[in-house]
Amino acid sequence: MTRSSSLETRVDIAKVAATAGEMAPFLYIKGLCGCVVLILETIQKADKNDKDLRVLAESIGKTIETVQNTVKEHGESSALRFHDVCAELQVYLTNLLVDLSSTRHKSCGFKRFLKTNKVSDTVSGYQERVRAIREDFLIRTAIDSRIVISDIKDGLKASTDALTSVIEMSQRHTMSDIDKHADSIYGEIHTWGVLQSKKTDKLSADVQMLKERGSYKGFIRDVLPGDIYLRDLLIPSGWHPYLSNKMVAFSDYSADVDNSNVPKIVRVYTCTHNNEQDVMRQFHIDLDRLIKLKHQNIAQVFGVCRSPDFTAIIFHGTTRKSMRNYVASLTATQSLYFHFQLFNDLESTSAYLSKFYRSGTSPVGWTNDVVDTDPRDMYINERGRIVLTELSYSYFLNAFSVNIAQHLEAQSAVTLRPRQITPDASHTNSIRDWNSLMRRTSLDKSYLIEIYDAFYHLIGVEYTFSHPPGIRYPCSRGLVLQAESEMIFPCMAVGKILVEPTEWAVAWNGHSMPFSTCSGSFTIHNLSVNQKHSLHITPRDFRTPEYYTKTQQMMSSWLAQASRLSLSFSQNIRGIDCRMHDIKCVEVCLAVYFDLQITPCYDPFQLQDTFMADSEYTFALSLTICEPRLDSQSNVISWPVIHWFCHSSVSNEISVEEVEALFGIQVSFGANPRMYSIPEKVFSTIVEINTMCGFDPALEGADVCEYFDLPRLEIFEDSNIEHFPGYEIDETELPVTVRDRKDAVDVTPVTHIRAEKEPSASRMSQNRLILVLIALIIVTLSLVMHLFMKV
Repeated sequence: MTRSSSLETRVDIAKVAATAGEMAPFLYIKGLCGCVVLILETIQKADKNDKDLRVLAESIGKTIETVQNTVKEHGESSALRFHDVCAELQVYLTNLLVDLSSTRHKSCGFKRFLKTNKVSDTVSGYQERVRAIREDFLIRTAIDSRIVISDIKDGLKASTDALTSVIEMSQRHTMSDIDKHADSIYGEIHTWGVLQSKKTDKLSADVQMLKERGSYKGFIRDVLPGDIYLRDLLIPSGWHPYLSNKMVAFSDYSADVDNSNVPKIVRVYTCTHNNEQDVMRQFHIDLDRLIKLKHQNIAQVFGVCRSPDFTAIIFHGTTRKSMRNYVASLTATQSLYFHFQLFNDLESTSAYLSKFYRSGTSPVGWTNDVVDTDPRDMYINERGRIVLTELSYSYFLNAFSVNIAQHLEAQSAVTLRPRQITPDASHTNSIRDWNSLMRRTSLDKSYLIEIYDAFYHLIGVEYTFSHPPGIRYPCSRGLVLQAESEMIFPCMAVGKILVEPTEWAVAWNGHSMPFSTCSGSFTIHNLSVNQKHSLHITPRDFRTPEYYTKTQQMMSSWLAQASRLSLSFSQNIRGIDCRMHDIKCVEVCLAVYFDLQITPCYDPFQLQDTFMADSEYTFALSLTICEPRLDSQSNVISWPVIHWFCHSSVSNEISVEEVEALFGIQVSFGANPRMYSIPEKVFSTIVEINTMCGFDPALEGADVCEYFDLPRLEIFEDSNIEHFPGYEIDETELPVTVRDRKDAVDVTPVTHIRAEKEPSASRMSQNRLILVLIALIIVTLSLVMHLFMKV
């Protein structure tokens, strides 16, 4: 580096130091560096090549550099030590600048002044003081560091000793606790070991089962007849119709099979008419269909027995229950969760079957409809899951219907079947909403009606059956019954939900006349006997929005007060027929309507249309229907009264038997109640749902009825129980003609009409005389025509 560049570097360093002094922790260096800059610039201008001046400049620059570097390395603690010497050096340099300003224009004197020993020695003295301070500071710093390090070591040692003492004490306490509780610890370890051993055994069994029915599907075992030990017959058995119209039957058994540690379900094929070929053909169709379907909700084949004397398919699984019997064994809450799982299983199965159908590898043997009433086609297994054994385009499982063809059109294959309250099929999203609602940690009272809605759509069974006229009082709307099973008598009326009476209407579905309704009484003149007629007598508000609202309130009231009925069951059955002690379901009548069917028989011996066309005794069938009556106090409904006439003037009333004989028609009449049935165990545990929503179970639903403004349930006393023994017709209770009929015109209200047991003797005599005259006239005309043909 040249002398000139060295001096310039010192000037730059001093300028940087002066600038940095504003931000440094030692602000006093700013003034000192400013003075140094001025001195160095003055020396630079005086003579850059003068050796003495250059030494002086380097001495001043090194002094500043030493202070700056030391403070940068050691911080504020070192800066305080340089404060005094820097201040003195600044004062000296300031005075030096003042002296230099007086000799600025005397170049020669200026140089001599700077090169005097006094200036150089003074600057060197300051430099030595700075160096000494730095060395002293470094020594002190080193000593202090050693002391601090020693203190840290002592502290660490003390902490280590304390920690070691704590650890040793903790170890002593731990060992002491272990010694005190050694027996219990050994017991817990032993128990844990036993549990792990059981889990290991169960895992091994599960793995073996998965090998048999899950992971190794397609491996079908050939089983010998001697390796199958039949136990119990699983009723019912069934048959397959075949193209040759032969009957190929099978029977299902619970059986033990060699090389299997759990029972199996065995389907044994038998033959009728010694047709072995048909049996084997149907056997192979069923086997081919089942081994290609790999789904957890479709029956899986464990093995087959191909012997002609014992042809069988062995299924996985140990239990086969019909869905209705399985639901009957559950509580209300369990039943809801079961149906949510059933919906998920059906969606998964329908998606699988639709893909299987589209794949082009679909086997033969698809059927049109499968219903849940036959456990041969579908059943609930030991894990509480649905299993299908029949391949079908559509399945019907109480609340659900599955349409595989509908799934092919990218629509949901699983839908809710229509109900009486909501005739339109509900969307599947409702099921998911109900599932989410039931899985909430807490339920508000307002959610109870929505849960009742889910309960109504998913669990119960709706059906319609026909009451014969022999029943004294047909079921009326709101009547609550107990029965051994739905659609099976005997049953017993135990209570009623009061329903506001309504007018009735007659709907006529005759082929020749448009649909019409009326109330009160309804008269039809000149009814054609050559075509079929259907007349429906229904409440006037039937299937209207008001009707659906009232029915929903009635259903909610019935479910809310289920605990009242459950408590009264044991009291009501005292003294009743012993058959009623095995109550399996509880029912409520949702609606009732009456049907009158008139069907022509076309009897060739009915000759009045041919031979009596021009006779004054020409007959014309007419009838008048008087609406049923509902007693608002007893909630009992009467039968409609029907009057038959053989003349358009409705003057000659005749009996039903005479109508059928005279006009060659068949008359059928009955009441058709729409019933909703729930298994007794499910019904008796609905109180669980009320409690979940915050209602008091001790109030037996009274708080629910008050909260939602629902009608109250009336429980019958023993003396008021109506017992329906069956379908035996009581002739004394048949609705018959009235004796003194008021003149009725079309759509004329009839307020007081009472059915009599028998028509009057004079009227019956007149009718018989008319029939005798008709017969004589027919015989006479026949003889005349016969003689005329001979002539």
